[in-house]
Amino acid sequence: MPAVPPYSYRVFWSPEDKEFVATCVEVPGLSGLAPTEAEAIDELKVAIGGWLEHLSEQGTPWPEPNPAALADVDTVAHPTAEARHD
Repeated sequence: MPAVPPYSYRVFWSPEDKEFVATCVEVPGLSGLAPTEAEAIDELKVAIGGWLEHLSEQGTPWPEPNPAALADVDTVAHPTAEARHD
């Protein structure tokens, strides 16, 4: 699996899934779900790695990292422990 470039990630709590969800600004449509923020990002990186491998096999260039992508993102409040276990 290829190394994932330094893409921009968003992580938020999903009350419906009762897990954190990580998404990637440069690769819309992929996500990672897990009980912790770090694990959600790790899951997302696995998905991105598979997608990048597919792009390489097709001869398609990878999207460039966009460090300014999150400049206008609001801070997301973390759920309380009670909210995570409801």
